[in-house]
Amino acid sequence: MDDGGRIVLRQSVWSIAQEWETTLAILTHPKERQLPPPESLRRLDIQVERIRHRPPSKVVALVRGVVGPLPYTLSRYHSPELEAELARLEREVKPDLIYIDHLHLAWIAHIFPDSVRVLREHNVEYLFLERYARTARNPLVRAYALAQARKMRDTERALCNRMHLVLAIQAREAEALREIGVSTRVEVIPIGIDFAAYSPRHSGGPPTILLAASYAWSPNVDGAMRFIREGWPWVRSRVPNVRLRVVGKALPPRMARAARVAGAESVGYVPSMADEFAKASLLVVPLWTGAGARVRIVEAMAASLPVVSTPLGAEGLGLEPSVHVRLGDTPMGLGEAILDLLMHPEQGDRMAQVAHVRARESFSIEIVARRTVDVCRQAVANHRIA
Repeated sequence: MDDGGRIVLRQSVWSIAQEWETTLAILTHPKERQLPPPESLRRLDIQVERIRHRPPSKVVALVRGVVGPLPYTLSRYHSPELEAELARLEREVKPDLIYIDHLHLAWIAHIFPDSVRVLREHNVEYLFLERYARTARNPLVRAYALAQARKMRDTERALCNRMHLVLAIQAREAEALREIGVSTRVEVIPIGIDFAAYSPRHSGGPPTILLAASYAWSPNVDGAMRFIREGWPWVRSRVPNVRLRVVGKALPPRMARAARVAGAESVGYVPSMADEFAKASLLVVPLWTGAGARVRIVEAMAASLPVVSTPLGAEGLGLEPSVHVRLGDTPMGLGEAILDLLMHPEQGDRMAQVAHVRARESFSIEIVARRTVDVCRQAVANHRIA
């Protein structure tokens, strides 16, 4: 459970299994190492079905995104073999509720005509593509992304309207779905965090800035590179003993090199993010493109770690600037906010404590699970009445 998507998936499965006997269908690549489910899920007596899926190459998917019925990012998860396997599972399980994790599998709705269909959106895909297109420098990439955003908008509307319930990750994205004509009931279910997993922070040693993300997602790479090249040198010139730790899976070699050249620590994957939060002075979130969950910020709030972010990075969490989070629009703006907190650590500590209380009220996994079960139970009841 090492990135936002997996954390949201774990939260969803854990929540649903509190109420229903659960079968978890996992798509696995034939060459992928088969890891056992986490202990927290095994304790819930969940039946796991591994379904082999070999996605088409990126080139094939790019072409399908133009000439086929689905946009590029969704066409990679559609195949006759996958459809046949899911149809077999439907016949064997006959589920009352089908909980679809992410839009890329929403096309399977027709396989489960008698089930209540719930779609968990990790982010609004058309919104992400529109934002990505606006920042793309290559005109060909920009044109393709804009065309895909238009196609995704229509596809996302149609797929959401095949559901009985859609769960958005934040209020702004729920409204974005309604604005494009999604008539299905849309509810906001935020990211849920297990607060017991985070240790108290311990001081000692030089001040440490944590830059943590999953770098398999290109907006995280682009944002981190901007900060490393433009914001971090300015901070380091004013606080020479400060450290920057670049942490997260799938760290690209070019980014690792840039971090080392800039005097930062290129760490990459770590087994425990909680340990990183405990050792850090603050978390920086340099995100200028994207949509969806803001998992690292919520985790930092759970760990009582001060956060410096772009406005987009903290979007949808309901956080007040300078009360729960410090904001900066540019790499230099992030650097100035970081420097202020390093010079006045008591301000950061107060902000982190207020943010921690806010997070407990809104993002604890127990509260989120209860809300998830409530809205899904209501969808099942409405379906039976109808």
